[in-house]
Amino acid sequence: MINRDEAKVRQRFSAAHELKHILDDQATLHLYRRGLLAGGQDWLTERICDWFAANLLMPRLWVKRAWVSGNQDPIELARLFEVSTDAMRIRLDQLGLQEPTSRCSPVDFDLALYPARTTA
Repeated sequence: MINRDEAKVRQRFSAAHELKHILDDQATLHLYRRGLLAGGQDWLTERICDWFAANLLMPRLWVKRAWVSGNQDPIELARLFEVSTDAMRIRLDQLGLQEPTSRCSPVDFDLALYPARTTA
């Protein structure tokens, strides 16, 4: 479910995240079996869904093309891709297009976009 009270950029990310849950629903136990060893299946499933959403909404090729064309402002790129500025900054770090504050992983999307969630 998507919260209609959230900002549109958050709704888009959440919709893409939930789409991955739908796509993987029948095979979750098989696909994410390794997650049981590293913090639990739910934890890994959420990280993978965040990673999928980021790639769907901010494809590597498109982001790099915009960057090379001179659009290197994370705020402007976020507007262009209709994502949050936090999500875009993390994506730019992942793609090596800006100096990372720390090494980004799929976990970073969860921490930046869903700070109220707890991860086990």
